[in-house]
Amino acid sequence: MLRAAHSLPGSNGTVGLHGGSYAGINQMFTTVAAGPGSPIKAMLAACMGAEFYRETYFAGGVPTQTLNFQRVIGDAMGGDTAAAGAANVADIEAGGDKAYFRDFWKQRTVGELAQKVVDTDVPTMLWSSDGDIYAQSSLELYAYFQNAYAKAPVYGPMSTATPVTGRYQIIMSQGGHCENEDPNIQLEWFDTWLKHERTGMAQTPTPLHYYDLGSGQFDETA
Repeated sequence: MLRAAHSLPGSNGTVGLHGGSYAGINQMFTTVAAGPGSPIKAMLAACMGAEFYRETYFAGGVPTQTLNFQRVIGDAMGGDTAAAGAANVADIEAGGDKAYFRDFWKQRTVGELAQKVVDTDVPTMLWSSDGDIYAQSSLELYAYFQNAYAKAPVYGPMSTATPVTGRYQIIMSQGGHCENEDPNIQLEWFDTWLKHERTGMAQTPTPLHYYDLGSGQFDETA
């Protein structure tokens, strides 16, 4: 990251992170590891959320079909990745340690990083959809960020009296995992925070943008 910021031709020392799913989750860990004042000045993390155990891999403690991802990606990549995936699945199916919300999952749960992400002061756009495997916890992560910024209890309910900021926004569109992202809006996000253009995005009083299934139109709220 430091090389990208300071050594690549044409670089001005500013970094924006972009990606979905695994590449969205990694942004959070990268930004926290880099800490406040790093070259990272904006994130756009798509199709990911606050949870990894409770949403995606388990539902009420019962393994979901997402567990097969460990086998599929492992078989596709081979080597150590395949061995690790097979070992994880075997442990979970046997009711071992990884079948429970313990250290293995807590270390991979983005919600545990919410306050640390806000402390880095890196503006973050989340992008999910109604059919995403992170549809619930992406909205929860939005609330965690807003609560943390307002110095309210991070995991508490987001009160209607909680002041919101345009530094943390979410778009809930239609479709499944990593579908229907709008590159024009994404570029506008980076123009706002990396180029400091006056797009108006930073000042929005309604940072939650969602596709309403009833009306068939997008709406906005705080």
